Amino acid sequence: MIEDQGDCFQKIKPLVRVMNFTIGIALIALAVLGFFAATLQPLLFLSGLYLGLFGVMILSSEIELKFIEDYFNFLKTLLGRGIFYIYLGSMCAPETLYGLANPITW
Repeated sequence: MIEDQGDCFQKIKPLVRVMNFTIGIALIALAVLGFFAATLQPLLFLSGLYLGLFGVMILSSEIELKFIEDYFNFLKTLLGRGIFYIYLGSMCAPETLYGLANPITW
């Protein structure tokens, strides 16, 4: 049973890599657009800067740069990437999500 799950993951691995690469490019594009929209709001500018840096980290981890492998080991594991993507999703969430305030925009 476990071998079947590993085989299944190997089949979808190229698709996951393409999706991660696309997400990284989208984050960088959103960061660049955010720089133009955040002229008077420093928190939006800082948030855009973080999103851009995280987008570069995602692209770098997909390209498998040595720097990322040395200093950001959590991006090499599925659990580490999953937690990282959940954090990015919380950063991209609107200010109020289901009536809860987003602590990143405080």
